[in-house]
Amino acid sequence: MIERRTRRSQVQVEALAMFLESQRTTLRARGLAVTMRDGRMLAGAGPSPERLARAAIEIIGVYCHHALRRSLLQNQREEAVHTPLTPREREVMQWVAVGKTDEEIGDILSIGTTTVTSHVENAKQKLDAFRRTYAVVQAIRFGEITL
Repeated sequence: MIERRTRRSQVQVEALAMFLESQRTTLRARGLAVTMRDGRMLAGAGPSPERLARAAIEIIGVYCHHALRRSLLQNQREEAVHTPLTPREREVMQWVAVGKTDEEIGDILSIGTTTVTSHVENAKQKLDAFRRTYAVVQAIRFGEITL
């Protein structure tokens, strides 16, 4: 009986070894393998060093791309030239940034609505903006106004 179990377990071990070897071959072809402490390869346990190196290089590439992009944008910001706003345009843009309408700004500053509109339009032109919101962003970016 003991002989039978031993023989059976040997057959199972051999079958398992054959199965693992076939899996190891399949996984090596896919680039997946890991080395055990004793130097043997265990199939399917993780990515190969080549894949890890490739992933590391991709991450480094993405990081370098973003760092270069930030640097170029910083240079563009420093080189960007704009016509400075007048004190009244600055004041009007400050109220626009808070979210006031032309009518409300006119009441606050005791000027007409058309005057407020012309100040906003002049500021948009000087800041190279099509919309009021973008004009506020540009004014903040150039240091003309603060929140």
